[in-house]
Amino acid sequence: EIDRVVAHGPIDFDGLSELPLTKQVLEESMRLHPPVWFENRNVKEDIEVGGAILPKGSIVALSRYSLHRNGNFWKSPDAFIPERFDPEDKENYVSTKSTAIYIPFSRGPRACIGRHFAMLEMLVILATLLSRFRIHATEIKNDSFTARLTIEPKNHLPVRFELRA
Repeated sequence: EIDRVVAHGPIDFDGLSELPLTKQVLEESMRLHPPVWFENRNVKEDIEVGGAILPKGSIVALSRYSLHRNGNFWKSPDAFIPERFDPEDKENYVSTKSTAIYIPFSRGPRACIGRHFAMLEMLVILATLLSRFRIHATEIKNDSFTARLTIEPKNHLPVRFELRA
């Protein structure tokens, strides 16, 4: 896919639609590691949720990281399966437009205003890198993470770039 699209030079806007697998890889990566792992909202009025009353003014926190790995919504939730975002894969497909279980950039009126630009930017950068390099993750000795604004590997994630012929 990358070789076909990038074969004639830099990626142009039309070429982006010819990168469906690359886009699926990005979407699955953001499911497993969302840009920001949590968000919070203030309750505007008393509301019942799951049998509990949340009074007006309460702060509700939502973990995107946990939602995106919830086994009630995702088959093999910790596995990397880019086909989840392939509209042709009827068994696994998760629509990024009609569901609230995949919210890497939040959702509704408070969704990230730059989400479309960010996706385009990531797609161009990833495709450009993959057209020039083979990227190899080196062995991870300890895959624990630390949660700050973003979730980061505690011990870094060493990778090796190899020039493609």
